[in-house]
Amino acid sequence: MQWLSFKDVRANTQSYLNSASKLISGLEGGWLDGWEQEQILTKLGEAPLPSLPIYLISCGDGDDEELVYVGKTKNTSRFNGGHSAALKLHAPEYQSKSKHIYRCTAWFYIDDEYMSLDWIQPEQLALDILDSIESQLIYWLQPPLNTHKKKRNLARWEFNIHMQNLICGSFMNDKFI
Repeated sequence: MQWLSFKDVRANTQSYLNSASKLISGLEGGWLDGWEQEQILTKLGEAPLPSLPIYLISCGDGDDEELVYVGKTKNTSRFNGGHSAALKLHAPEYQSKSKHIYRCTAWFYIDDEYMSLDWIQPEQLALDILDSIESQLIYWLQPPLNTHKKKRNLARWEFNIHMQNLICGSFMNDKFI
């Protein structure tokens, strides 16, 4: 998957919504009829993919796979200079294990609708929610390589989190927090 920053995805999404609004004379009301949906898909294509601002690092495979780190990223340069957790993965207890990075997005289920974190306005509110999600995951999952946010839950807002692994295996699939 192409790596885009949280900010870039939000800009792409807003551009798509602005174009869709012009195409069908407004997006007010929240529901699109079949003709409007067809026009948008024909002229603009699918909506931009969501950002993947949460990442999980695990070690091991199958039933032995364990979560070792939870992080968030807002920009594309997060891993450019390396990552402190990567150095810790050279410790003897992790050395012989395979390592995996899962990139994750957040969706909210509200009134029988799904809303992406990328659609939440203003941007600072979305960033605060992202921080709350990361804080909650670290506090409740206690990954051994995280050093902050483990002693108390620093989430500004708490959410019921349903984790789903839609790509591969059963790691962290159907886990509820």
